Amino acid sequence: MDGLRAVQEIRKLDEHVPILVLTVDERQEIADRFLDVGATDFAIKPVRAPDLISRIQLHLRLSKLTKESEKETSEAKKNQELEAPKGISTTTLNHIAGFLRDRRKPCTIDEITKDVGLAYPTVYRSLVYMMQKGKVRTIISYQKVGRPKNKYEWRGE
Repeated sequence: MDGLRAVQEIRKLDEHVPILVLTVDERQEIADRFLDVGATDFAIKPVRAPDLISRIQLHLRLSKLTKESEKETSEAKKNQELEAPKGISTTTLNHIAGFLRDRRKPCTIDEITKDVGLAYPTVYRSLVYMMQKGKVRTIISYQKVGRPKNKYEWRGE
């Protein structure tokens, strides 16, 4: 197996492991091909031991930081997603929750329905559920004429 194929196979096994390619070929196109198939870094032989050690240490640190960042992002995403009860789609629930999170001001159910592109009953059921879970609060907006309107605002953590 040549070096390019080896990099591809390693990358299939682990998308995060640093791969430092050492070669005697000085052509830029070779370096580009290795990087394109998944190598992390590229060095021309002969490589001095201190240079090689510092590259390895650098890429291990970068790999660790990347994994930590992805873990934090994944945990934050999990914390933001809501579990849906029977009869409500998780995707729908999180779509409406995301819409409310992004809004700077409370909005009516009609505004939510229009902007998220879902039917009124679907949005209503989702809002009721999120209010029960303490993620959404209702604000009563009194109009000059007619009945007051409920506006909804995200309050989840």
